[in-house]
Amino acid sequence: MVLVHVGYLVLPVFSVRNRDP
Repeated sequence: MVLVHVGYLVLPVFSVRNRDP
């Protein structure tokens, strides 16, 4: 499924954005 692939690519981006110093 393409949706799963996109989700795995977006998940790390949201994780880094959530990490606010």
